Amino acid sequence: MTFSVTIVRHFEEGMTEYTYHILTQWVTGLLYGNLSIPILIYLKTTQCIRYRHQKITKMTLEPDLMESRMISLKAMWEK
Repeated sequence: MTFSVTIVRHFEEGMTEYTYHILTQWVTGLLYGNLSIPILIYLKTTQCIRYRHQKITKMTLEPDLMESRMISLKAMWEK
């Protein structure tokens, strides 16, 4: 249980059951989102950077493959 839910429980006596449950869900969801979303964005961005780095390295290490691909594209354009 989070600190914020503990605070909401302290004021539970003056609330309806519906308000209490909505408020605890909202506070918990808000805190979860604020903590997890930045971490997920960081991890996915790092994963994307790593993937792109690997692909660029692979492309630059295989110049013959790239050269033959460019020649075939040029030949297709000239038709």
